[in-house]
Amino acid sequence: MYLELRSTPKALLIDRLTGTKGTMKDYIDRVLKAIKDGEAEEGKQIRVRYIASVNRGAPLEQAKEIIDLAL
Repeated sequence: MYLELRSTPKALLIDRLTGTKGTMKDYIDRVLKAIKDGEAEEGKQIRVRYIASVNRGAPLEQAKEIIDLAL
């Protein structure tokens, strides 16, 4: 089975424990960890790929940051 997951990275809400706001990198890291955990749990029965998408209505700097993170 194959799953292609597309999502626009976004800054996460403020963490209640640390009081810090998550970054787009944190978002991508969480998505990739969830994918890795899911694939490990399901064995070779599923392959998941993540595509970081860019919101065309967002500022150019945000698009550049997402591209840099994806690379």
